Amino acid sequence: MKDILFLKRYVESHPDNRMAWYLLGKEYEATGQTGKANYCFNQAGDVYEAFEHTQIPAKWLLEAAEKERQLIEKQRKRITRRRWTLIALMLLLICGISGAPGADPTDLQLALEVNQPQKPSEQPMIYIVGEKDGADGAWQQSIASHMIQGNPGQQAVVLELEQRGSWLLWSHQPQLLGELKQQEKSVTSSSERTYDVQVFDPAVCDCTPDIPRATRSYIAKWAVQMEEIQSLRSGVIGYQKQNGKQPAQMTDLTDSYPRNVMAGQTPNMRNLFEPLRKSQVIRGQGKLRTETVKEKQAIDRENPTLTVNMSPASADMIFQEPYKIVIDKQNHRLAVVSGRVIWRSYEVGLGGDQTPEGNFEISEKVKNPNGKSNGEFGSRGMTLSDTLYAIHGTNEPSSIGKDESHGCIRMRQADVEELFDLVPLGTKVIIKKGILPDDLVKAQQPFKVRPQQGQNQTNPHKVYKWLD
Repeated sequence: MKDILFLKRYVESHPDNRMAWYLLGKEYEATGQTGKANYCFNQAGDVYEAFEHTQIPAKWLLEAAEKERQLIEKQRKRITRRRWTLIALMLLLICGISGAPGADPTDLQLALEVNQPQKPSEQPMIYIVGEKDGADGAWQQSIASHMIQGNPGQQAVVLELEQRGSWLLWSHQPQLLGELKQQEKSVTSSSERTYDVQVFDPAVCDCTPDIPRATRSYIAKWAVQMEEIQSLRSGVIGYQKQNGKQPAQMTDLTDSYPRNVMAGQTPNMRNLFEPLRKSQVIRGQGKLRTETVKEKQAIDRENPTLTVNMSPASADMIFQEPYKIVIDKQNHRLAVVSGRVIWRSYEVGLGGDQTPEGNFEISEKVKNPNGKSNGEFGSRGMTLSDTLYAIHGTNEPSSIGKDESHGCIRMRQADVEELFDLVPLGTKVIIKKGILPDDLVKAQQPFKVRPQQGQNQTNPHKVYKWLD
């Protein structure tokens, strides 16, 4: 019956699709509705003749019908996605996210795609802590203090990042330390706010996280979006440092070699470009006290802000500075860091004493150096401060984790391609000993951008002689 209803709706909107009429007729025939089946077969015309009066193998018939059914299902899903997209846009307009009275024009309430669209007030406030930060439960007071100035009823989710010394390890699946819901209840003639705190710590209680699937999905997509913001922000800063001015448009960042500041973009990065270009500060959500509103407006005139969905302290933590690369010669690690957060950490091959220590920056990014993707330098190369040292791929993957190069930093192909997409030209590179933990930090799905149309990042006119 479900297939009949769906096919009936489909032929009503696609009356010329004879295969759909034939399939609907077969459904009616299977349920004993002969009259309706014959009507559908008449509409199917020569399709019915081909299937019913020609010797066609049954297997071929089933495959053809199944392909048509899959096509119809795909079209139905596409229509459903468009419907939800329109609903989401309507909600955004109703809520006035980008044009709310009194809002800073560069503020951006990030709207992430979830199973069903959510209003900003329904999105959980993200609060990030390290293991040491959350050890004494001080985060509860911090969240409560923040939420007093926030939206009544909004949920706050505490994400605990693994901590190694002073470093925090970025994760797309961070541990849920707890949640806090702000509630309102009437007390005589006044309204009193109360807080429902849930701690997910076996040492504190015998409890398990009760986080809805939509919230978990939101957190996973939120983590990816934070990487997109940080990568784009680093690119804008790198461009400004190199050219003495801000990029006027996204294509300034995604130019061809040697001006390929960034390897490409994502649809979300394209939407974020203008707000990020205008803003100098990334700030977490949170309403300020009345007496500080004028002060904030004065500050924002000098330092426009981009507002993201997390607590102010968390935004300060992960957007403390643009991306930089740290290489540890002692444990053969290369990390992409910002402040105390390690966003990625890879195992690399080095050259022992032949790999220099000190401060560098990425001065060149090239795809398929020397015209090969499988040569001695692999599919990607990034020159360090116009020297003969570089971060590049290798055709000797067994050398990763060892000191077998002549000074360069070797990476596995998947790792170097992600790094190439993640960090822009001008990224600072620090090479030292004993500064990174041994942990490898990776995402389930590597960070990946799509090159701008026509963006050529190869350099066939140069023979690279890096100290492999």
